[in-house]
Amino acid sequence: MTRWRREVSLNTDSTSPPDRASTEVTFRPLALTSATVDLIVFGMISSLFGPLLVTLSHRFHLSLAAAGIVLSVYFVGAFFGVPIGWLAMRRFSGATVCLLYTSGLALHVQIVRSDSH
Repeated sequence: MTRWRREVSLNTDSTSPPDRASTEVTFRPLALTSATVDLIVFGMISSLFGPLLVTLSHRFHLSLAAAGIVLSVYFVGAFFGVPIGWLAMRRFSGATVCLLYTSGLALHVQIVRSDSH
């Protein structure tokens, strides 16, 4: 099994393309399997959102339109949250980003909880 390694090119000419070996990224078989399973599970969960609208609207005594808005807000949060998290990971350590996101989640849960009573 080949381990990933980074080769540094001493070529300072910016017009020439980088070596293939220095830009190639490989997955180990376990990482590739894990990524594939994650995407399949995420797809399965996302495909349940449509059929669950009726169940969610009955469970929480909402109209079908209100339940649809909740899922739309979930999508928008993920759409903007992922790039923000990616940029934060480039600037801060993983532990700091995880702490900030978890604290933000706890704050939002408390806001929703206090608003619902």
